[in-house]
Amino acid sequence: MNGSMLNGWSYAWEEIWAPLTRSKAAPIDLWSELVSAVIPAPKRPKEVHPEVDSDGNILNSDVFMAKTQDYWRSRTKFDESYRNYTSAAQGSESDIFFKMFVRSVTDEGVARKIVSDTYSALKDSGYHELASEFRELVVRYVRTRNVLCTVTEQCEIAPAIEELMVRFVAEIEGMAGQNTQTHKALNDVKEQFTDLRMGFSHLRIRNAVSRFFVLMEAFAETENSQFRWSEGNIAKLDLPHVSFANIFTKLYSMRGDYPLLVHAGSVKSTSRDLVEKDLVSLTFLLFAALPYLATSTATDDGKRLSDVS
Repeated sequence: MNGSMLNGWSYAWEEIWAPLTRSKAAPIDLWSELVSAVIPAPKRPKEVHPEVDSDGNILNSDVFMAKTQDYWRSRTKFDESYRNYTSAAQGSESDIFFKMFVRSVTDEGVARKIVSDTYSALKDSGYHELASEFRELVVRYVRTRNVLCTVTEQCEIAPAIEELMVRFVAEIEGMAGQNTQTHKALNDVKEQFTDLRMGFSHLRIRNAVSRFFVLMEAFAETENSQFRWSEGNIAKLDLPHVSFANIFTKLYSMRGDYPLLVHAGSVKSTSRDLVEKDLVSLTFLLFAALPYLATSTATDDGKRLSDVS
């Protein structure tokens, strides 16, 4: 299982697009419309112009001749591609042209764009029933091919971060017990991750990470735990190795240093804005620390951590 639409892409035409032909909602000119709406028209190559001196003599004539030959080779390919594209857009073997285009895709971004553009084209043309059928086909493909991603209402392919968060939240709710403050912090986390459905902007990602840090503090300071999550106290946790303490200490340090995560922080300490992969990574790391904070009520000899010097 991975997050790429290209996982099983050789089946994409048969499983996502071909069934549209058999739909009762499909118009006669479906494929010619999709060719025009989804597939970009070939781009004409730029013409080559020689460099000349003040007397009009061509400079670097050998280079100019080589570029001219390259241009005409590209132009020949363009003319053929444009004829085929125009013919398909006008209804000649449009389905075959579209199928060949789909099968030629090797880029993840292009694959996702074809899917969303197809859905948008169907909706914009008023084929709402067909658009709904298409989205169902995409969802089925994602499940069948074990693609770890989410199909949005607008048929955009998004990382399955929401699904991961749902699992995390379910686990955390079980750990939170009946503590009111912890549940309030957890509800804040839920709200922030819901906001991510609007898009993975730096601000939304930063807010989600920030609320997760607050949730950790809530876990650490519950009535049962009586433990304050701080850099000094991390070493007192019941950890199997000092490396665990080092990891959690680094995380705590980021909480204060990263700009506007919790405090103003230091711009110099960052190399770039937070992105989707950072959200996934940080969530995993923070989630890994929660069991130690939630069960930090006692050491091996039965004393509370708050009683340990």
